Amino acid sequence: MPRRSLSHALQEAAKALLFIALVILGLLLLSTPIAHWVMEGCSRQDRARLDLLNLEKAFELYVQRTGRLPSREEGLQALVEAGVLEKLPVDPWGNPYAFSIAEDGHAEVSTLGVDGVTGGDGSDEDLVRRFRLSVPTR
Repeated sequence: MPRRSLSHALQEAAKALLFIALVILGLLLLSTPIAHWVMEGCSRQDRARLDLLNLEKAFELYVQRTGRLPSREEGLQALVEAGVLEKLPVDPWGNPYAFSIAEDGHAEVSTLGVDGVTGGDGSDEDLVRRFRLSVPTR
């Protein structure tokens, strides 16, 4: 009789451990999409800021390789044609990044944010990175 109760106790313990493991797994599976949903807005803006910084570095590399600034007309496409970028980047909301050169020689790369419209606050805020590109003298 003790043998039967020991084996019954082991079966019950195994069922309890399996139940606990399934509850933990369920909680993990449930919490991941919720955390992703909560963090999505912040992470898209963070990714856009990082993209803008990377585009600045790509323009610096372009100037080093070609010895000139891209024209307004060439824009970001110049980076692709020079082999600095594989393809034209899009912002986290699926819109193309914009490029311009101001009269004072500063370059700007920007995105219009989640709403795709100029201006806005919060997640609708336009993100702009302004930097100076120096053409090396030869």
